[in-house]
Amino acid sequence: MNTKSTRIFMVLLFVAAMCTQAKVCAQNKLEGRQLANVTTSKGKTIYLTERQKNGTYSVAAFTKNNGKYVEEKVFKVNNNFLSAINSVKYKKWFSSNPKGTYFAFNPADKTLYVPLIDDNMEGGDRYIVYRFDGQHFVYKCKDGGFWLHKSLRTFKKCINVGRTDDYLIRVDELENGAYRYASWKHKTDWANQGQRPDLIIPDGFLHTPMMADDDCQYRFRNKGYLYLCFGAYEELVVYRTSDYAQVVRQIIIEVLNKDEDYPCN
Repeated sequence: MNTKSTRIFMVLLFVAAMCTQAKVCAQNKLEGRQLANVTTSKGKTIYLTERQKNGTYSVAAFTKNNGKYVEEKVFKVNNNFLSAINSVKYKKWFSSNPKGTYFAFNPADKTLYVPLIDDNMEGGDRYIVYRFDGQHFVYKCKDGGFWLHKSLRTFKKCINVGRTDDYLIRVDELENGAYRYASWKHKTDWANQGQRPDLIIPDGFLHTPMMADDDCQYRFRNKGYLYLCFGAYEELVVYRTSDYAQVVRQIIIEVLNKDEDYPCN
């Protein structure tokens, strides 16, 4: 088994360990938030719901029989068929999903997005993706959210997404240890992450304080300009490097990752 296959196998083992089968029972109404409906190749409707209990989120599948909802084993994980997937409890987690939900469903290709939690019990906006094949949800890949532009879906974890008066900005940590900056001008809605960014800088770094009055910031250089963002003062600042003139300075008025530790992770 090659390294890539081994990694995928280990991910599936991890998910299988986090998946539990709920007791089969009938209920008059669905509990939690309805995530999506899909129809099988045989015409049966599957209802997906998202629920939360004691800090753990789960997605469950039901069909309707004689007016009651009955659990349906549609999730295929490690050759086991389950009626629910329970996500592991996490220490830190956030999502850039504009809908703000824990699980996500893409109706365009009938894929289910289950948050990927790392060994540190943290989630960084990456997902295990299951594809509905007409009968079951089967493993497809690990990926960023479908709501992101395709140029932004490959990364190790998202550092943060924020907006100023004029810009929407996103910083991701990449697998090679560098940081990627993406921004959209005059498109500050979270949903605009699905559009092609106006600017992408793939080789930034985390500047850590050397002196007491210094600031921890993510820094990016591009075509004679230096971009600083997501520091302790929550600003987007752009300098022209030829004369170090400040050309942009805007307060980041809202962020998706509200973890106080994130600037210097």
